[in-house]
Amino acid sequence: MNLRRIPRRAVIAGAAVAVAAVAGGGAAAALATGSSSGDNFKGCLNHEVGALYNVKVNSSSSPRCFPRDATVSWNQNGIPGTPGTPGAPGPTGAQGPKGDTGPAGASGAGTTGPAGATGQTGATGQNGPKGDTGPAGPTGPAGPTAKQVNTFGPIDLATGSIGSLIESCTSSAFPTLIGGGYSTNPAALIGLTATIDGPSGANDWQIDIVNNSGITVTFTEYTICGP
Repeated sequence: MNLRRIPRRAVIAGAAVAVAAVAGGGAAAALATGSSSGDNFKGCLNHEVGALYNVKVNSSSSPRCFPRDATVSWNQNGIPGTPGTPGAPGPTGAQGPKGDTGPAGASGAGTTGPAGATGQTGATGQNGPKGDTGPAGPTGPAGPTAKQVNTFGPIDLATGSIGSLIESCTSSAFPTLIGGGYSTNPAALIGLTATIDGPSGANDWQIDIVNNSGITVTFTEYTICGP
């Protein structure tokens, strides 16, 4: 039986590939995926054939390598890229709220100066000449010299009802309405209320009374008329 001699380089390469396939399978998979994780790797490098074997992931100890091989380590983080171009300035932010008012400063330490001397009283001046009398003002309109009081009623108003009276100034001598009012008997009863007591039109005075007093009352309207 003839045995051929296998070169040492081939033996080492074969051993390295086998070890890498068994012990460094996880690292080989990580390298194949191109992951950007932060894992750290340690392994053995054969310089003759460029084979990597016995790779450990995140291990605190170094791998066991053949005497002539080197121990190497690396990670999967890439080289930092070139800094990008600075972005454009952002928009101006909204104005912040007004700050609190600071405390009042201390008062100055100046002193009050002395009071000045009182000046002398001046001499009394001479009286000026008397002015001319001004013209008389216009005479104002004459006020009413007389009035007429007209009455209407009395009328009975049962409890729970509303009474209404309207009286006018119809006299040719006293055609202008000056005022008006009313009276009741009995007077000032609780539940007896005038809902209208005032002018109604140019020369009319109106009285509307609501009787909720519980009794029948009488009321009389009157008007005051002038010339």
